Amino acid sequence: MKPVKKIPEFCVEAAIFCRRANLEDLLPVAEKQHRIKVADEMKEQGNTLFKKGKFKEAIDLYTEALAVCPLSARTKQAIYYSNRAECFLRVNDPQRALHDCNRALCLDHSMNVKVQWRRSRAYQRLNIDYPAWLDMYCIKEEWKSDKGDTSGVDFKELEGALREKVCIVDKEQNIDLERKAVDYL
Repeated sequence: MKPVKKIPEFCVEAAIFCRRANLEDLLPVAEKQHRIKVADEMKEQGNTLFKKGKFKEAIDLYTEALAVCPLSARTKQAIYYSNRAECFLRVNDPQRALHDCNRALCLDHSMNVKVQWRRSRAYQRLNIDYPAWLDMYCIKEEWKSDKGDTSGVDFKELEGALREKVCIVDKEQNIDLERKAVDYL
């Protein structure tokens, strides 16, 4: 008897996505709008729970909102992923937060600053410092171009932790990461 090959998770996820997209194409517009409304109500309930510090319950509601919301409502989906990512950070699950941040950015790149901030924190908690620093750098540059300066935003905690690690790496590997990041961008 041949051993059964395990199907990679991303293949299963892609197949489910395609099946769901095909089924949603058959839905009338009114049904899609109703689903968006229901998903938004779940998001609002999740936001209320988040404000009360009930992060696991909020995660469940954002997950339900993602399941109900049509795939064609990309901006709405991105918001739910972004909110759920913040909850994952609050319950100390940076890997899942990183996953949700990447999904949100793929769905709607206009959410850049907020989601990159969360992704930077997730990377930092996973001790993946260089991408965390790159996200931080991009956030600051985007903020400067939009607002003129970064004085109104408190980057100090995360930036301090990252700079400390960057300096350690710098001394050990003799690499100027800041120059490298600017060159990369």
